[in-house]
Amino acid sequence: MRIFLELTFGILAAAVAIWVWRVFRLRRHKGIGLAAFIEYFQARNISPNVSAAVYDHFRHLGVFKSFQPAPADQLGGIYGIAYEDVDDSLMQILAALHLGTPSNSNLMTWPKPLDTLEDVVNWVSWVQSIARNVGSSDS
Repeated sequence: MRIFLELTFGILAAAVAIWVWRVFRLRRHKGIGLAAFIEYFQARNISPNVSAAVYDHFRHLGVFKSFQPAPADQLGGIYGIAYEDVDDSLMQILAALHLGTPSNSNLMTWPKPLDTLEDVVNWVSWVQSIARNVGSSDS
């Protein structure tokens, strides 16, 4: 029984330490406001609804209300998202924009991994352009 309690306490202590480290890391983070984020991507011909959806999604991943994302944020470094877990965030963002998942053949044409928020915004914009092209060819 004692080993069980020590093990449980150790796991709990590790979880608290990880949470405290994440909060500390996020508190030191210097992001930008929504308007500046949208403006940054508008200068790169990205639709404001795409950049706003990505911003809102990742802002809510912060632990505190005043958290602000930035285009250069590393998905793994700031948000603790492993490469294989990026899909969950992408699906939530696409759903918020009422966009479907591109076909596997389209997905294979995307040239680079998604490492930063800028990569995510560019990818979602690319998906939106595919959806527009498919929609316009259906007419």
